[in-house]
Amino acid sequence: MAQARKTLTQYADELEQWVAQGWLTGQETCSELQDMATLTDLISQEAAGSREVQAEICGITGRFQEVLASRLPPGSPGTILEALTPILEAHPGMWPGMALYWLRRQAAS
Repeated sequence: MAQARKTLTQYADELEQWVAQGWLTGQETCSELQDMATLTDLISQEAAGSREVQAEICGITGRFQEVLASRLPPGSPGTILEALTPILEAHPGMWPGMALYWLRRQAAS
């Protein structure tokens, strides 16, 4: 059975909710939103044990080093998803990729 596709209105409603919750600023570009979705997919693949995404995971770890360093110490066997679990549990519905952007914004303010 085919999965029902979301309408633009449904996507807009989700975005408005995320902005209202403070997870997004409302100034994100389509590229940034796409990046959050891609990060989420890669983080999920890493958590599932995929070896095919290790290069991308190293890139993510480097790119978000300032927010992951205390949560994922060098040499730590944990995954990015495990490092983000406290944030995701405190903010149900937040994507892992969105959490990285949100943490970076929190650290900068």
